[in-house]
Amino acid sequence: MVEFQQGFNGLVNHGATCYMNTLLQALFWTPDFRSMIYNWYSTSDASGNDENDITYQLNNLFRDLEEGEEPANPNKVIKCLGINNTCKQEDVATYFSLLMKKISNIQGLGQKLLQLFESEQVCVVKCNECQQEDKKTTKLLQIPVPIQLTGSKHFNSVAETFQTFKAEALCDENQVYCDICEKKCDAKIQYYRESPPEVLVLQLKRFCFDSRSDSYVKDDAPILITKKLEFECVRTSICSLAKDLECNQSRIVNNLLKLKNPQDSGDSHTSHSNAFRNVSLVS
Repeated sequence: MVEFQQGFNGLVNHGATCYMNTLLQALFWTPDFRSMIYNWYSTSDASGNDENDITYQLNNLFRDLEEGEEPANPNKVIKCLGINNTCKQEDVATYFSLLMKKISNIQGLGQKLLQLFESEQVCVVKCNECQQEDKKTTKLLQIPVPIQLTGSKHFNSVAETFQTFKAEALCDENQVYCDICEKKCDAKIQYYRESPPEVLVLQLKRFCFDSRSDSYVKDDAPILITKKLEFECVRTSICSLAKDLECNQSRIVNNLLKLKNPQDSGDSHTSHSNAFRNVSLVS
């Protein structure tokens, strides 16, 4: 007989669904997300009993996690997401995207939920000759984080990876065509975050293509996840403004990083995923 700590509930693992359980636990421990799901089903706008409605299934599962006396069963959420082979390990980031896509289709709720995770990535390319700037903005629900730069150097922490968003020179064979100069020119490229999301979701890019084996392999290097991150934010031009994300301002949902402990071990022999409430920094 396994004894469970009072006030906490786990999730049943259907073979190799730890990746999904990790995602569901993190969403449950995100207060704003959980509250929106609950509030949606306290109004007359909710469908109420549609088994294909992902928010209906999440509402029931969250209630079981909060009020149940035994591990909650996520089988209906798994079925709703179209997962047929529960013995196959999948990528948690892929199913976070799928879950958000399903939620986005729900009128009156979808966009409100997505706004919790949305951030805007700004790419600015500036011509060195005419100083013309080309700015493109993309909305992201999760921010990809590299484990290493090209070569063998690994990052020691997530905060260190954010340095890769600083300006880089585009020259020689990497020159870009400038419409003003009507030729290829040297330029600078830089990525910014227009504004930090309310709930920050990070995706460690642990899998990279290995030309020797002609396959993707997992990078098992450990990486430190700190409780404070610094973003580069843009307001008017290429100049940047550093903005601190304190714990009480932006909750960091770290379970998409496949954490084993606050210093992610990145075990190369398993893809087992765990969620830790103390690491998720929910307030």
